[in-house]
Amino acid sequence: MLAPMDNDKHSHTNTGDDISALLSDGLLRIKEAAAFLRVSHSKLYELIAARELAVVTIPPKVGATGRGDQRIPKGALIAFARKHLTPRS
Repeated sequence: MLAPMDNDKHSHTNTGDDISALLSDGLLRIKEAAAFLRVSHSKLYELIAARELAVVTIPPKVGATGRGDQRIPKGALIAFARKHLTPRS
């Protein structure tokens, strides 16, 4: 299940094309996504909770407890970085 980002061009409709664009570069584990943005795991979870980043939840194995694993589309990380980019003059 892909949770939408609130403040991104992909948040308004979640059409198939939008989702395909987000997923086209693959999915990263939390540790990899945090390293990509050079932030802590906690900061990454804050961004997810604030709906600044889309997240894919991989369901747990049948019969397992827990909520499953989360993956971040690399495209969502790039869109986030682009949105917050401050150009140098």
